[in-house]
Amino acid sequence: MTTKHTPGPWSRNIKPATKYNTIFAGRNTHVCHLTVTGLTPDEIEANCDLIAAAPDLLEALKDIFKANLCPEPKTLKGWAQRHALIDRITRAAINNAERSSL
Repeated sequence: MTTKHTPGPWSRNIKPATKYNTIFAGRNTHVCHLTVTGLTPDEIEANCDLIAAAPDLLEALKDIFKANLCPEPKTLKGWAQRHALIDRITRAAINNAERSSL
């Protein structure tokens, strides 16, 4: 049985997460409140970003899985297109989770 998660997108509250430690789905739906005791401020910020990115990461993984299920490309161009798709999806997911740019 698959349990449905709260639909995304999720967003984090304003910084700093040590003070504003809530993840939202929409305007008034609280997905979670982070426990920040015993963590460094950098860890708290990174955890907040990662949790907020969870729905997007799940969708990216599903997209990668679908891309790998399609028939194997028969040409070099097909392989290049598949590689570019997986690279784009993976980079977007990582960027979203880490709030960075690769």
